[in-house]
Amino acid sequence: MGLPASRFSLCKSRAIRHSFSGRATVSACPFLILVKLQLGPVGKLVWPRYASSYSQLNGLGDVPWAVQIGGYAVYWPVPWLRVRGEVRQGIGGETGVSGDLFTDVVVPLGQWRLSGGPRLSLQSTAAVAPYFSITAAQSAASGLPVYNATGGFYSYGAGGQVEYFWNRQWQTHALVEYERISDSAANSPLSRCAVRRTNSPSDSAPPIPSACTHYGEPGRG
Repeated sequence: MGLPASRFSLCKSRAIRHSFSGRATVSACPFLILVKLQLGPVGKLVWPRYASSYSQLNGLGDVPWAVQIGGYAVYWPVPWLRVRGEVRQGIGGETGVSGDLFTDVVVPLGQWRLSGGPRLSLQSTAAVAPYFSITAAQSAASGLPVYNATGGFYSYGAGGQVEYFWNRQWQTHALVEYERISDSAANSPLSRCAVRRTNSPSDSAPPIPSACTHYGEPGRG
């Protein structure tokens, strides 16, 4: 299903016409702008995961807040195609490396601009394990099998965006993204599309909007 996502730009300049929005990260003004290339800093806040939030997490313990800090690059091989890559280092609840790749076809229509394309996310073991691994102690407390989540492809999907430019400094945008977790994260017992525990999740448990419903990393689906 489509998930609402947000990106916040701290840039108010002519560079905004070449900006990109998607996912829940914060981007600052690019510190390098060439004809086809932009480079700049980016950050992301990862919400904590509390075992008390869902009965499916009983016995697994809490994962505290995490902050991911890194950089992004935006490249325009042709005027209608935008490629953006991000690399971020985690601090706090997870200490791994995360990367996102976005490719969008961009169609300007006067003061409007439409864009959309595929998405791909990769994460290292240190980024995935706190949310999807299950230790022997956690297995004994929760009834879920022991599982060691590893890094690699984390998710894939697609996204689309509609932008309206009020002037050269200000814009309004709306976007929607579809994301499906894959590989090691999708195979975790914490992912509903994989192994289910003996006592099935309660029907009264609040749903998590995801193509592959899981109780691992908060804020991702």
